[in-house]
Amino acid sequence: MGSIISLGIDRFEIDWGKNQFFNDYSALFSPSDVAQIPYYYADGVVETEEGLSRKLSTIKRRLDLLGYSLNALPKIYQDHLDSYPSDYSEVTFTFEQFSNIMRSIDLSSIEHDTDERDYDLGEFVSRSIFSNPELKQYLPEGISIDSNLGAFFENLSPYLTLRLLAENEQNSEKLVQWRYSDVLEGGWIERDQVVKPLPDKSKILIVTEGSTDTFVIKRTISEILPDIADFFDFIDMEQSYPFTGTGNLYNFCQGLARIHIQNKVLAIFDNDAAGIEKYIQSRNLSKPNNLHICRLPDHESFSDFLTIGPNGIVRENINGAAVSIECFLDLQTIPEKDRLIRWTAFNHKSKRYQGEFERKSDLIGEFKKANLKDGSYDTTKLESLLEHLINEWIKNQE
Repeated sequence: MGSIISLGIDRFEIDWGKNQFFNDYSALFSPSDVAQIPYYYADGVVETEEGLSRKLSTIKRRLDLLGYSLNALPKIYQDHLDSYPSDYSEVTFTFEQFSNIMRSIDLSSIEHDTDERDYDLGEFVSRSIFSNPELKQYLPEGISIDSNLGAFFENLSPYLTLRLLAENEQNSEKLVQWRYSDVLEGGWIERDQVVKPLPDKSKILIVTEGSTDTFVIKRTISEILPDIADFFDFIDMEQSYPFTGTGNLYNFCQGLARIHIQNKVLAIFDNDAAGIEKYIQSRNLSKPNNLHICRLPDHESFSDFLTIGPNGIVRENINGAAVSIECFLDLQTIPEKDRLIRWTAFNHKSKRYQGEFERKSDLIGEFKKANLKDGSYDTTKLESLLEHLINEWIKNQE
């Protein structure tokens, strides 16, 4: 009969395969997610074996970065509908109907038949998922899931289903588990075919104006967002950082656009006078979709900032004129009188002075010593920065 490999949440199976024929879901997990998890067999038998396991709430953002953000789902569904063979019966089930069903499901109330057996095409969905009383109550009136419609949903990406299930907060603590132990023990696969790092094609290279920006973003992602840290690559800073300065980063973006780079790249300019100028020029480049260009975001706390320049010491709005990575650090780690932006050169194109943080080396020094996890260091602005950068990438891919 062979061995079964399945992806599921508790007893609710989302996809299954047999022997060496299965979909690869390793990108939902990291190798550190290996755990002893329950395997459900016929006659109510439950055994504990090795598998991959992660909370649905932490898989949600991984799905976003894999191209399955909430806003991208309607197109994914429509593309699947458009490719559905014309010789099958017409599918009148809309994305909105499917979305409403998946978002409404409370997985705690579902028990799925896990008898180990073969399914005909469409039978797994029609008889083993949508026949469940918890799901049937959400089906639109007059619609039943026969084997033809079941085949349509059976070939729909489980990533789409998972992303919609994650929208229901009642499911956030549920464990998504990939049960591969049987095909591994059966000799159908090697362990490194299922327990493996995220492939390079799914990673995003972050490139900034300088090594300090890269260091701050890399450390913050690693410590604050460890669940998705493996999605991001950075320039090796053991050697001299190759893109120091606004102009060099712009030239780099120009070069990548011209050669139609295949890797995923997120280039980040500072939110100062020089950075905004080059950011606008870079955005106007003819570039592939896998190269996205953004800038450090505005922040309400930067609209009333202590500055020194031609007008003496005054409080001004530094958004778009002097916002560097240091502004997102915990400014409370240095005296208030030293939290100062100095206006330097005048940028004629933007008609604004370029500003620079006076004590940025002290801020970086405190950041390097800080514990970002115990609450002793204020990471509020850093968290908003990461949210901005991640959303910039996700929206660009939609």
